[in-house]
Order: sequence, then C-alpha cells, then structure tokens
Amino acid sequence: MTAPRDLSHRPPNSPRAWEVTLAWLFRVLIVATGAIHVLQGKYMYALMCAAVIIVLVVPPLLARTSRANMPVELELASLWAAVSDMTLGRLAGLYA
Repeated sequence: MTAPRDLSHRPPNSPRAWEVTLAWLFRVLIVATGAIHVLQGKYMYALMCAAVIIVLVVPPLLARTSRANMPVELELASLWAAVSDMTLGRLAGLYA
C-alpha cells in the first residue's frame, strides 16, 4: 500500500491556482475583445489583440517542455496592461 501524497506542498516558484485562473481570465478577455473589434470592423485593434495573445501565450506553453519559464508575476502584469488598454480603454471607451 502506498502512502498518500502531500498535495499541499508545491515546488518553489510555481504559480498558485488563483494566478493561473487569473491569467486565463485575462487571455479570454483579450480574445473576446479581439472578436468584438473584428465585429465592429476595427481590424487594427483586432490584430493588436492577436499579437498580444501570440506574444504572451506562446512562451508559457513552450516553457512547459523546456527549462525556460516566464515568471507568473511578469505574465500577469503584461496581461493586465493589455486588458486595461484594449478592453477598458478602447472597447469600453475610457480613452474618449
């Protein structure tokens, strides 16, 4: 019989569950914002949303198979900057 694993211990520098959830929420918001920009005919803003997703989503996906890893704090800060600019600023009209 094997002993139960201690699930409360996590490796050092690994993201917490709420950080991962928040990062995915921000990614979904950016994708939704890009889709709304396409529907409104604002293709340049939609292209910017796609570029942000490529720049911020590809490295963490590649890091799962390599030793290089982006700190979750840097990723969350970058995603928040993109969400606040594109979703809140442009889409919600806070710049106007």
